[in-house]
Amino acid sequence: MTSTDFAKQHFAWLTPEIISYFVAGGCAGAASRTVVSPLERLKIIQQVQPRNGGQAYKGVWSSLVRM
Repeated sequence: MTSTDFAKQHFAWLTPEIISYFVAGGCAGAASRTVVSPLERLKIIQQVQPRNGGQAYKGVWSSLVRM
């Protein structure tokens, strides 16, 4: 059994359609992390800031601009 036969036998299920699903899932995961991470950081900052702070983060948009 050659290495080419071995690869064909064990990776026959890996069709171009399945590969495209993996790539699409990876892209969706990367985009999700890119968008969600700053929002999670902002949520934590707003949760732990003091109530009477002088330069408090106020509102989502102004806080994102400030970050």
